[in-house]
Amino acid sequence: MIDPLIHALKGNYSSILMLHRISSIKPDALPANQNMNVSPDELADFITNVKRRGWVFLSLDEMYERLVNKKKLSKTLVLTADDGYRDNLTEGLEVISAYKVPLCVYVTTSFPDKTAKLWWYALEDAVCYDAKKNDKDYDIGLMNERFIKLRSKYLESYTNPEKYFSDYFPTFEPDWNSYCEKYCLKWDEIVFLSKNPQITIGAHTVNHACLQALTYHDAWKEIENSKTKIQDKISLRVEHFCYPFGGSDEASSREYNMATEMGFKTATTTVGGNVFPEHKDRLTSLPRYIYKQSYKIGYLSGLKQNAKYVLKSLYV
Repeated sequence: MIDPLIHALKGNYSSILMLHRISSIKPDALPANQNMNVSPDELADFITNVKRRGWVFLSLDEMYERLVNKKKLSKTLVLTADDGYRDNLTEGLEVISAYKVPLCVYVTTSFPDKTAKLWWYALEDAVCYDAKKNDKDYDIGLMNERFIKLRSKYLESYTNPEKYFSDYFPTFEPDWNSYCEKYCLKWDEIVFLSKNPQITIGAHTVNHACLQALTYHDAWKEIENSKTKIQDKISLRVEHFCYPFGGSDEASSREYNMATEMGFKTATTTVGGNVFPEHKDRLTSLPRYIYKQSYKIGYLSGLKQNAKYVLKSLYV
């Protein structure tokens, strides 16, 4: 354990940042449903500031090469974006291209297949629909509070979106396809992104399922089928994977071994922590930090003095 602590104190580590949506905050939308948004301007400011301070952005392939070849990781960052939101292309690509920063987009194949049920966006529409139908005051704050409570009920008690909306909004019928059309990348757009030298396309399962809750066979198929389908669509090897949800309760040694056996170079979690040289032996359980609006590079550099985060990074 001495070596990683020394690396931490010397700053010999990298950090992987996790985004979802790259989209401007909408004043007329519910704030609680925009918690995954990072605006293009905010992302551009972050990139500018960290580059000015001497940090370098790596692709996942470059991070992999540094790890396996025991090269220095000091002052390096990796950007990733989960799920496959359309604004990664429509709003994010301009920033990524302008600043020549690599980005890995992890695609959940049910998004471009239009079989995903984006219940959280349907819930926002249902809350607004209900307020208008009942002539309630169209107050963003009140609706936001109601949305948060109803979202918690779904997460605590439901896995079937249709059952949930039948119970709480019997007169509201979500158009599931329309949410995919609005929010999700299409296959031709994913192919287009894959041709950009700054973009890596990674796999993120078929249905964004909690892998640890599935049988071995079903979990394997979730990973394998997503990898195979993306490869068939973009005519490139898919060598990087991301575990849905990604905490220690959603993915652990069984899933890490699956990713290794399937030949992925790397696989990322959502367990917070930095990437150290010792991760060359743990390439399919790499930690990440959630990138949030107004992120500061000091959040990362300040952690090098904290042994707790070193341990957390290495034993996810």
